[in-house]
Amino acid sequence: SDHSSLAWRDGRLAFVNRALGDVVEELDRWTGGHTLVLDKRLAAQPVTLTIGIEDAHDALPRLASILPVRMTRLTSALTVLQNK
Repeated sequence: SDHSSLAWRDGRLAFVNRALGDVVEELDRWTGGHTLVLDKRLAAQPVTLTIGIEDAHDALPRLASILPVRMTRLTSALTVLQNK
């Protein structure tokens, strides 16, 4: 099934109970960045998030504030998420 066709409409990205790994992959497509999720269980963690496309670059910090993850921005293009 193609979730991405459902993920955005009206200029918003909407994720409902989607695996964190899928969500960051989708966000990377919009932001042009690259996000590594270092832990398989963390990548499978279900996430619900709605964010405006123009705010897509704020999505990772927002996820980091609601999930038990540590976000490390290694370069402007590379971010790592790991368990806190």
